[in-house]
Amino acid sequence: THKLIYQAVHEYLQFDWKDSIVAGPNWDYYKKNYKKNAVELFSPIRNLFNYTLIDPNDIVRARGNDNFFETMQINKEKASIGCVSGALPAGDWRLIVEAHAIISELVILSIEVNLNKEFTQGVKTTEKCQT
Repeated sequence: THKLIYQAVHEYLQFDWKDSIVAGPNWDYYKKNYKKNAVELFSPIRNLFNYTLIDPNDIVRARGNDNFFETMQINKEKASIGCVSGALPAGDWRLIVEAHAIISELVILSIEVNLNKEFTQGVKTTEKCQT
């Protein structure tokens, strides 16, 4: 993982430190300690997936970046952060998944969809839900 970070920092910043996020009053320190600071600033690196949920009326009902490991909930009155509440029309809903940044050789993505009559209590993303 560290080797990947070093390669990415070298390739994308091209050592033009003045335009990098490490530029500033400590510029000489960061330049001198490049490898140590690159790991601190840019790790852990991981795969990044984005998703969009579209209802049968072509309305975007949810959008998220890399939060597949969180439960999202939508109903007529309220919705998780990043989701839009409202009627849940019958028909074909579309879940579009975008592989935004893949760094590992093997990726397995598993998505589970449940239809419940009630909101599941204690779900982090709906603790501060819209009403």
